[in-house]
This record gives sequence, C-alpha cells and structure tokens, in this order.
Amino acid sequence: MLTKPEFLAALKRETKILSHLAAQLKPRHLAFRFTPPQRSTLELLQYLTINAQAGVGYYLTGSWDHWDDLAAAAKGVNLKNFPAALKVQVKSVQRMLATVSDQEWSSRTVRPMSGKGPSMTLDVALFESTLTTCIGYRMQLFLQAKAAGLSKLGSSDLWAGKH
Repeated sequence: MLTKPEFLAALKRETKILSHLAAQLKPRHLAFRFTPPQRSTLELLQYLTINAQAGVGYYLTGSWDHWDDLAAAAKGVNLKNFPAALKVQVKSVQRMLATVSDQEWSSRTVRPMSGKGPSMTLDVALFESTLTTCIGYRMQLFLQAKAAGLSKLGSSDLWAGKH
C-alpha cells in the first residue's frame, strides 16, 4: 500500500491537475450540471476543496463532526480562489497526518465511511476511499468541463494537467 509520503505526493498531483482543469473554465461554465439534481460545476469545484480533508478527518476521528464547518467554508470558493483553496486542503491534510506515526499509518484500523463492512488499516482506507475519490471527481470535473463547452480538453489535461 502507499506510504504516507506517497499518499501526500498523490494528493498534490491531484491538486495540480484539478487546478489546471479549473484554469480552463470560464464563469459561463460554472452553472452547468448534467442533470438538475447533480452538482453544478461550481458546486463540484467547492466540493473538491474539502473532500480529501473530510475523508482524512473522518478516518482520524471516526466522526463527521467536522463536515458542516468544511462545507460552510467551501461555499466561499469560486473560480479565482479555487487553486488556493486546494492548497489549503493539502496543508490541512499534511497537518492532520503529521500526528500519525509510520507504524500507525499501516496498522491502525478504521471503519469504512459508510459504517458498514469490515474495518481496514488507515493506509488502505485513505487509498481506497479518499485518494480514489479524488481521482474519480477529477474525472467528473473533466467530463463536466467538456460537456459545458470545453471540447478541446484532451487526455493530457485529464491525466497530466497540461495541454
């Protein structure tokens, strides 16, 4: 499984790619949503600035008590401050994980976010849910941006964060 430095490097890579994708957006793209109940592009950007720290917070505390404060702060995210908000998230995750020893990283057991299913080690949980969620939502942002009118976005934008 991933080491803590590998996990943090992967999160930073996601931040780089998300920032690149968001830089292609214009204000006119922010209201787009695939269907009425789904998030708009702006709502997706806002969520992306808290999803990793929310997951890490859950696994370290076993609680979602931090969610409301994170969600309220995310409402202030816009296209201009999105990259900075992503960096704040990475720093928050780094601070939270600084308290976790290498041994605890791979031996501490945590419950799934759903509360159902078998417990798993912290490293597995952070990979299988937090990091894979970041990757999945990156794909959603890419597809949403294309559907909103950025038809020239290509594979290198999605996978490497560059044209």
